[in-house]
Amino acid sequence: MSPLPPLPLQPELKEKVWGGSALFALLGLPPTAQPIGEAWLIFENLLVIDGPWAGCTLAALTESHPEAMLGAALARSQHRGAPRFPLLAKLIEAREWLSVQVHPDDAYAREHEGEPYGKAEAWYILRAEPGAQIIHGVREPIARESLITLAQSGALHEKLAAVSVHAGDVILNLPGTIHALGPGIVLYEIQQSSDLTYRLYDWGRPASTGRALHLRQSADVSVLEPLTTHILRPIPLAQGENEGEQLVHTPYFTTERWVLRHTQVRDTQQRSPHLLTALRGAGRVVNEHGEALLTTQASVVVPAAPQRYTIEPSEAPLEVLVSYC
Repeated sequence: MSPLPPLPLQPELKEKVWGGSALFALLGLPPTAQPIGEAWLIFENLLVIDGPWAGCTLAALTESHPEAMLGAALARSQHRGAPRFPLLAKLIEAREWLSVQVHPDDAYAREHEGEPYGKAEAWYILRAEPGAQIIHGVREPIARESLITLAQSGALHEKLAAVSVHAGDVILNLPGTIHALGPGIVLYEIQQSSDLTYRLYDWGRPASTGRALHLRQSADVSVLEPLTTHILRPIPLAQGENEGEQLVHTPYFTTERWVLRHTQVRDTQQRSPHLLTALRGAGRVVNEHGEALLTTQASVVVPAAPQRYTIEPSEAPLEVLVSYC
């Protein structure tokens, strides 16, 4: 396998009608006049910005070095065609309600959209204004044949579960979960590498905005029974004097949050790439083939091979999110 060092990536900002300006400060970037709703931190089409692979996309490196990037088992498990980088990490700011939406699972995505992945996602709330809410599932059972009628009449949101959220909360949106992000929230999202989104309701925004509804697909994939859990309980972690917590663990991805005051030694076990995002502080990520700076301006992908690497704080404490399959 060709040597792959840690790979730094520059975020790509996405203008959204419901966005704001908070992500500029969080990322240490100069603001613009446009409302920015998302910063895509790690995604297969982003370019490596430093080191011997600068100018290459994650997609190209995954195709040319599938086992080194993904690990042998994950590379072999890809459904069809060229191997795909499996995860997408982003920051989101909502100043208005996002659409009420739902995502398909892998099987539906393959059969109906020709895509290898559906979309499971998890939210880690970084900031929440007083009274901030999300929609997470339905409040009461809904008959599948009634879902489209409710959406068309504008009465759907009355049947949905509104959940208050606070900084530090973790929410899991499995495929089929009807959900929406409310105003006054900034969060980190880890998800499968898919942008398949079916909108059920868009709060009266005009169709001229180009934000189409997808009622038939939504009716096909939605879970229409109330959820038993809305907010996940993180599991404490420790490594020497470094403290952390496992925010979420699913068959699709796992995310940990660490506050590092000393070097942390980690191991991919050659099972998955690791996605590193700094929330504060700075450091460097080192494996036997090289190193990359980890800052709020640049997230880092650590290839699955070689499996051992270190995260070394240069501005302690370094608060870092680590996600992997």
